Amino acid sequence: GAPIRASSRDAAHAIVACPYYGQSFPLKSGKNRIGRAQSMDVRLLNDSSVSRDCVAVIVYDAKIGDFSVIPGDSDSLCYWNEAAVYAREQLTAYDTLELGDSGRNAFIFVPLCGERFSWADRQSDETRRD
Repeated sequence: GAPIRASSRDAAHAIVACPYYGQSFPLKSGKNRIGRAQSMDVRLLNDSSVSRDCVAVIVYDAKIGDFSVIPGDSDSLCYWNEAAVYAREQLTAYDTLELGDSGRNAFIFVPLCGERFSWADRQSDETRRD
């Protein structure tokens, strides 16, 4: 697969198993809606087992450096570390999320921002140097 390239807009990447094996999906600050529709932030277009509607939302709160997952508004469930998501759950590095057919769309959460690094801090450092 292609190497993962982080941009200053990326808060994390979700790296997935089949049918998207080896791909990563960049996540931004704020809400990242996951589903099959073109309007989703993370679009899983090639899998009809994933709802078109928002199945789950990964949230990055840049102010406190916190990631979480919340259920979407579809009838489908999202699983966090093999447990159904019914309310907000805090995400940490290497947590798994499953959508659609269980085990088919297994995401591994890899944060790029957190207590040790944030793009906002990095940009502030760059501004101070100018």
